[in-house]
Amino acid sequence: MARPCKSASMLTVCSQTKEEIRVREAQEKQLKGDGNKVIPPGFLNKEQRRIFRSIVKELEPSGILGNLDVYILTQCAVAIDRLQTMERMINEAPELLTN
Repeated sequence: MARPCKSASMLTVCSQTKEEIRVREAQEKQLKGDGNKVIPPGFLNKEQRRIFRSIVKELEPSGILGNLDVYILTQCAVAIDRLQTMERMINEAPELLTN
């Protein structure tokens, strides 16, 4: 089975010329898109916005976030918030675990 492609910036030893690597990096940058609108949507509650911003803060230095990631980050923040809410409820009333 073939290995998945690596990002051009992650290649350490390769059989490509510097020009091929430069072209590949430019194509990857173009496909990635902008990352200037990675903000939480208005319908998130206060805790979900905090989770969203926390994830963005941790990922920003890597430079991997794009505007399309807002949808995934939103779903992630909602899921984390709901899981934490359910865990709190179960910790307060363990009988909820079987409900």
